[in-house]
Amino acid sequence: MKRLHNESLDEWASRCTSSRSEKNLVALLAVRDDIQAGLDAGYAVRTVWRYLHENGQVPCKYDAFLSFVHRYIRSARAAKAKKAPPVPARNFSAAVPKPAMQKDSSNEIRGFTFNPVPRKEDLI
Repeated sequence: MKRLHNESLDEWASRCTSSRSEKNLVALLAVRDDIQAGLDAGYAVRTVWRYLHENGQVPCKYDAFLSFVHRYIRSARAAKAKKAPPVPARNFSAAVPKPAMQKDSSNEIRGFTFNPVPRKEDLI
């Protein structure tokens, strides 16, 4: 099989007509790191799109931008989160119980306690 060279690939790409969605995808992939940095900084998706659109870096409409963010950025984050190693299970049978602390009755806050059997001293 013949090896591809950059010059021949550039020639073919310039002759080939690509669709608008392909051009938008290329533009969005070029600024993917900027989009992710903006989202990580806490900006809303619409704010990031508006900034990039006004600067001419993103030629697509907001709906296409939003689907790009869901497909290529948020799903990539979810895939990385799923690949995190599992947390090892704790062995509770080998745990040493802590000694019980003694309560200091002088610092205890007294409150209402319900006693269903009334005392005669309290009734008079």
